[in-house]
Amino acid sequence: MTMISEPRMGGLTFERMLYKPWVLALPLFRRRAEARLGGTVAKWLEADVTRLLSMLDGAAQEAVIRVFCDAAGVAYRPELRLIEGSDFRRASNVGQSERRNIDLVVIDDVGEPVIAIEAKFYAPCNGRIGYCWNPEHAYSNQVVCYVRGCTHPRLVAEANGTGVKFLWLSLDDQVGAPLTRVRGAITERDAVRYPDKTNMFEKALENQRGAMPLWRTVSWRSLYEALKAALPAEHADALIALLTPVASSHS
Repeated sequence: MTMISEPRMGGLTFERMLYKPWVLALPLFRRRAEARLGGTVAKWLEADVTRLLSMLDGAAQEAVIRVFCDAAGVAYRPELRLIEGSDFRRASNVGQSERRNIDLVVIDDVGEPVIAIEAKFYAPCNGRIGYCWNPEHAYSNQVVCYVRGCTHPRLVAEANGTGVKFLWLSLDDQVGAPLTRVRGAITERDAVRYPDKTNMFEKALENQRGAMPLWRTVSWRSLYEALKAALPAEHADALIALLTPVASSHS
């Protein structure tokens, strides 16, 4: 059996905490992850954390998916898997004209999306004038666009509760509550701050208020606690370290 050279990452792979084929296929990421575990990496970004989440395997992946299912109000099923949003796009044969991807997608055994997750630590909500492909939305952001199929036509939330469930993964401790505030999102002060664009920002705020109820919240703390409860302490501690950014403020 081929083992990777980094001892800590090798141990996590051997114990099926991480999915071996993906770990072996990413030698640079593997070395950086080993440095993160050794406390010697200068930067471990939010993008590294979300990639690590998609590489979880076995009991670790199950623990995280169960948290996502609980927060989204979805029954857990053993066949559910967690993948990166970019991998979901590629697997669905959707072109790259739209470059945005939601961070993570929980899929079933035939590749159908069940839950879509946007993961944030300290990075603000992305948004700007012209952010959305829909010209009706002069100013928009992730909160509004993502639930409407902006990143993928199969990732759409329906107001009646059907469709894909959307989670905002952040440092806030509430789990499963409706999303009510997001750092960097539209506020009423924007219309005051830019009086020449009042109508545009008022419309954007209206769109955001309509989109907020389509999201539910889930916290990093809840993921860490689930890993601690489901795994041996040494494995949980290592994974929690890999699921914590270092010197990162943007994603």
